[in-house]
Amino acid sequence: MTNGRGIGKLQLGEYYIASVETLWSVVKAHPDTDNQSPLAADIERLLGKKDKSWSDVYALERLIVPLMPELEVTAFFQRRLARAKSLSLPGLIAHETNWEAAKVEKHPDERLQAKQAAYSVLLDDLNWYHTAQRLDRSQRDGAAQRLWRVGLVSLFLVALPWLVISGIGLFAPSTSALKTLLESAVNYAPLFGLYTALSSGLLGALFSRLNSFQTNVAELTYADINQTFKLRYLLIRFGFGMVGAAVLYFLMAGGFLQGSLFPDLQKTGFSGHPVTIWGLSLDAVVPNAEFAKLVVWSFIGGFSERFVSSALERSETSATVAENKLDD
Repeated sequence: MTNGRGIGKLQLGEYYIASVETLWSVVKAHPDTDNQSPLAADIERLLGKKDKSWSDVYALERLIVPLMPELEVTAFFQRRLARAKSLSLPGLIAHETNWEAAKVEKHPDERLQAKQAAYSVLLDDLNWYHTAQRLDRSQRDGAAQRLWRVGLVSLFLVALPWLVISGIGLFAPSTSALKTLLESAVNYAPLFGLYTALSSGLLGALFSRLNSFQTNVAELTYADINQTFKLRYLLIRFGFGMVGAAVLYFLMAGGFLQGSLFPDLQKTGFSGHPVTIWGLSLDAVVPNAEFAKLVVWSFIGGFSERFVSSALERSETSATVAENKLDD
């Protein structure tokens, strides 16, 4: 199958398989090649294998190298060197140096062996690079799946009380005892505010990890993912965010953080908002400004690992200053 320019739509792996098969057909036809050798038998066995992997293609080319004439070694080395340049392979200069050193050998057999050795080292380096890239991609896919699953659970925990409150406020009559109980729970139940802080801190920690993953996804390596995006490390980060949001909540409740930007926890709650859906007049419940402030600051406490530490340090400084004044 080809596109409008007649270029075959081959996958990269299929291209390398075809390239190695072509190489072997050329080497096999050379008069100096011993087609009955054990090495040639191993090559034929691998060529006959179905669904060849990248490792199989690498092993094939590696087996062919000792049988290659000098002309083919030179041609294929230049192809692989061009590939190494496009990848900015770290050892590129060393490979070019090895090749230049191999070219100065005066005896034909020694020159051929030196070129084959330089070609083999380049193949090893390219194979290591591609293997590392495949491993990193696999780890990134696994990290994305973990973030997706943990994110769904986190969003459910965050949304659960909102769904309950919205459902009650939307479908219960404004004069019902159930809605009156809801308003009392929102305004006076201490655990509701704390749960809001914890769940918002969890959401902030989740957003922190999602932002880090999205920003650095192309550069994340196997080591990075193992140190940051394994499930146990994600849970530690989420726990840290929830604890930070809880500490921030108690700092606000204790009056250590005050001002118009911070919520008055005694006034957090919801207010009615009339809506009409399909001709039905309903009373939706929306959070008031104080509740919104609690959510925002709890989210920041979970998102920023330094914010809560800075708030604690400022509270400690204020307490020390107040204590020194009392002593004086």
